[in-house]
Amino acid sequence: MTAYMVDANIFLEVELKQERGRFCKAFLNKLKRGEVEGLTTDFIVDTIAIIMEDYGKTWAEIRKFLLSLTRYTSLRIYSLSLADRIMTTEFMRLYNLDFDDGTTYQAMRACDINQIISYDNHFNNIPQLKRVIPGEIIK
Repeated sequence: MTAYMVDANIFLEVELKQERGRFCKAFLNKLKRGEVEGLTTDFIVDTIAIIMEDYGKTWAEIRKFLLSLTRYTSLRIYSLSLADRIMTTEFMRLYNLDFDDGTTYQAMRACDINQIISYDNHFNNIPQLKRVIPGEIIK
């Protein structure tokens, strides 16, 4: 089964009810049912919660999102170490990534995943990666 790194924007499209939310929700449902494997990071989870708060979501809505992560049968959450964060700075330099995207790439390398589901074009700068969008997977 193919494994994908799941970027923050996939969850945020659903949580913030944005225009591509229905495609993201369909992909996330596949992840919940175990039809695809996914990886995300603790940093991404924290980023989502912070952005939800910035958009005016309540503590209850943030809690609901966090609890929903426990229902994904094939989603792993990778905890970034300090060493991972230090390595991230090298990817920032090599691929002109911001820290957020660098941590995502470092987790992908650590877990031997080379595909990311994301709307973030910055990942196109990394030749070893394949970036896909939900519409390409839910067909």
